Amino acid sequence: MFRLYFDAHEEITLPISCDPVIVEANSDEALGAYQETSDPTDVIVPLDGTTITFSLDPDRLARARDAAGQIPMLGERVGAHARAAGEGLCELEAELAVAKAFDALDETEREALRAYRAWQRRISLEVVCAVVVRVSGWDFDEHPLRDSIEAIRPASHRDAFVAEAYIHISRLERLDPEKKGRSGLLSGQRIQSVALGDVTHARSTTDARGVTAATQLSPG
Repeated sequence: MFRLYFDAHEEITLPISCDPVIVEANSDEALGAYQETSDPTDVIVPLDGTTITFSLDPDRLARARDAAGQIPMLGERVGAHARAAGEGLCELEAELAVAKAFDALDETEREALRAYRAWQRRISLEVVCAVVVRVSGWDFDEHPLRDSIEAIRPASHRDAFVAEAYIHISRLERLDPEKKGRSGLLSGQRIQSVALGDVTHARSTTDARGVTAATQLSPG
């Protein structure tokens, strides 16, 4: 296992697993594992799979959070309380209990929850736009990152792209320096995209000069 220490200016490249190309290439179990760990060796990354490259610059992250505004605490608590209704129940009973809890919210609580969800979308977009420096297959000179994200269609793919990118960035930012070591993801390295059928798993590599990816989450 390699011990990793991400500094503020180090660039990290990770695949975006909600890309339909990557979804098709992987099992639900592999996708779930990657979404829980941000370890790219959990997934197969086809040659045309989407990757993002970002840094964890604290100044940029702080400015992004300032731009998103203050977290609506009432809405956050309302949502947490409703979700807690399903704790300790089996899956179906939990889903029903949570649904009933959300249905029972009064208009003030619903408005607070809407404000919180709007803030979640806002902070996710601000953070992603602040620290992502490359997306495979996108030309930032021709179309800036924010414009490119807004152009992703369908809208569900756009929302999924932003949400997943934000999760990876936030997860790596939160890691204690002594716990940043993970097998398979080497600091400063890129993901080696692979042709389906050639290998059974994705690999990290120190030489990505030959890899060019045409994203299936391309804007437009």
